[in-house]
Amino acid sequence: MIGTTLRGRYHIIKSLGSGGCGETYLAEDRDLPRNPHCVVKRLQPQSKKSSVLATAKRMFNTEAETLHKLSHPQIPKLQANFQEHSEFYLVQDFIDGDDLSKTELKIGQKLSETEVINLLIEILEVLAYVHQQNIIHRDIKPANLMRRHSDGKICLIDFGAVKEISNLSVNPQGQPLTVMVGTHGYMPNEQANGNPQLSSDIYAVGVIAIQALTGLNPDPRSGEFKKDANGELIWQNQVQIAPLFAAVLTRMVLYDFNQRYPSAVEALAAVKAVKNSNQNTYSPTSTPPEVVSQPNPDNHSGKKPNKPKKQNFWMKKKVFIPIAAAGIMSPLLAEIIKQLPPPSSPPPPPLPCQKFSPYDNYEYGFKIKYHPTWRRQAIDDPMTGEITKFMAPDDARAKVTIKVEKLQKTLSLAEYSQASMEEINKFFPQVTILNRQDGTLANSPAYELTYQGVENGVMVKKIEMGIVRTDKAYVVIYGAENGQYNKFESTAREMMQCFDLL
Repeated sequence: MIGTTLRGRYHIIKSLGSGGCGETYLAEDRDLPRNPHCVVKRLQPQSKKSSVLATAKRMFNTEAETLHKLSHPQIPKLQANFQEHSEFYLVQDFIDGDDLSKTELKIGQKLSETEVINLLIEILEVLAYVHQQNIIHRDIKPANLMRRHSDGKICLIDFGAVKEISNLSVNPQGQPLTVMVGTHGYMPNEQANGNPQLSSDIYAVGVIAIQALTGLNPDPRSGEFKKDANGELIWQNQVQIAPLFAAVLTRMVLYDFNQRYPSAVEALAAVKAVKNSNQNTYSPTSTPPEVVSQPNPDNHSGKKPNKPKKQNFWMKKKVFIPIAAAGIMSPLLAEIIKQLPPPSSPPPPPLPCQKFSPYDNYEYGFKIKYHPTWRRQAIDDPMTGEITKFMAPDDARAKVTIKVEKLQKTLSLAEYSQASMEEINKFFPQVTILNRQDGTLANSPAYELTYQGVENGVMVKKIEMGIVRTDKAYVVIYGAENGQYNKFESTAREMMQCFDLL
């Protein structure tokens, strides 16, 4: 291929590598001024049978359309796609940079917690754009993350869907087969079984973070990443990090894809919440700032002002009082305590909506932020009006459900509240209305009902808050078994405070 000019335009000058997905070349675009560099990928199905080639052509056109609609400065732009004979070609922007497997994510190399958090934010910001287009990358790994020389930004390359074309083969009956696309170690179970999800990419990013923190090699052949009997990664004993960050990473790499963050949007919000939390938390290992007292401006005695005293004097002199001698040395201890600076007030905790993960639903016109350890599940039931629910961690049967009901006629808030209470009494066995009061939801007047009754044979307690907007009612419900209700009520109410209309 070296020296070949494709379509009379793309002149191949160098091989960049080959693998299961075909061959990649550096080329010059001779149709443009200064002949800028570009990347040409040659994809060739493993079988030459007509049925395979027909399938390959269909897949190629579909994936080319998918890549074409990705317009992000940190994703190589698709310049052209074409077929010559039984070979398929993609032409993309050339990224001048280094892939992270050769730099900051070398096997055996460790990064600090802060460095990993910042790296995750960089990766997830690009991936969030991809997921918002409902596209799965399918092969996120250090080698497919490029640090661009010109601006130092991370670029996401080599989308896995294209590789499926080169992996096409046939079964004994001559029918086209596709094989798994992804890289062992970074690829979760459902993807290996041919059922990739958006959250499959989240698993890969989580593995990259654990690799960066521990220096361990995710490749199963290395045996360094251990799993328990349930298929969950065992990694927490390898590194000490903030509990909130550990919880976020644990959720990212859960075996069950339904329990991970549903997309990079939610994962990014969770990691940013960790960063904000770390910035607002005093670290006992950090050196306190040296606060120097100022001379008294009202000193008119003519005496030289006292030299400023550093408030962390006793820490610098490393004065230690043995506990056993505390009774004997209590006068000295009292004097030391008087000299120590007063403890500074801890920074106020971030508002709930700042530390929670966002979820926007443009179809039904609402948004909410939920706790990073809770998981979201789409419902979209036209019979009940339930759109989505957020479930508490640790298999707790506590959840926050959002309903959007289209009204058949105009109702006031009081009328809808009364209709809702009548429906509860009708369909909720052994119900008891515990409280009925006015509240606030989405910065608007709302009704609030608290009630309990039997659901699926178990006594549960619920809070229901709702508002009416023209022809729709928006309702947020927190429910849990009586024994778990108090445990999650505070978090659920914070989530309700984060509910708003778009």
